[in-house]
Amino acid sequence: SGFEVEAVDFSEVAIKKASELAESKKCGVDYKVQSMDFYLAPLQKYDSVVVIDYKCSPRLLDELKKGLVIGGTLLIEAYTMDYIRHRSDTDLEADECYKPYEFSRTIKGWNLLYYDEIGADSDYKVRAILSKPPY
Repeated sequence: SGFEVEAVDFSEVAIKKASELAESKKCGVDYKVQSMDFYLAPLQKYDSVVVIDYKCSPRLLDELKKGLVIGGTLLIEAYTMDYIRHRSDTDLEADECYKPYEFSRTIKGWNLLYYDEIGADSDYKVRAILSKPPY
């Protein structure tokens, strides 16, 4: 409670599911369906940004940094290539997953607070928490 939340996703189905969940929890959220390839962040509006199950392009990472206040945090959780290798039931494509340590090479200009690449029990993901530096 007390948070202002905006949700952006390219999938109308995902937005509908999120909306139903937020409504059941009595949470207010502003939703927007939009391609992440063309997302433009408002300048220094957000204290935190969370990206789940989506591989951010370098351009999108730059946009997200623009949207954060100084010291704002970015939490990323996305699939790695190992997910595709170990899961036959996935519809993910290779270009939607990070190669080993690929994400770590895309975060120049950020302060790294936490980073790992998990590869166990079908949870093959890269997880990172970054903060926007004051420069």
